[in-house]
Amino acid sequence: MPTSFTLDPEIQRKAMAKAAEDGLSSLSSAIRLLLAGYVSGRISIAAIPALDAVTVEKVEEIPMNTRRKKLAGRIFAAARKHG
Repeated sequence: MPTSFTLDPEIQRKAMAKAAEDGLSSLSSAIRLLLAGYVSGRISIAAIPALDAVTVEKVEEIPMNTRRKKLAGRIFAAARKHG
């Protein structure tokens, strides 16, 4: 079943060039691969608010005792390991 949608012309041009660069026969091939990965759970798509949309109202300082510093170190190390 054919499906159509509209893309911003500049994004479409860049995506078509990138698809060709990567050896895909067309932009629709790239979109099919993306959607297949999304449906199978290999690709996640998320909406993340833009940084300019976030407002910080109050910053609190949390004292870092030795236990908290060690915990933070383990958390940051795990985050770096897993990207």
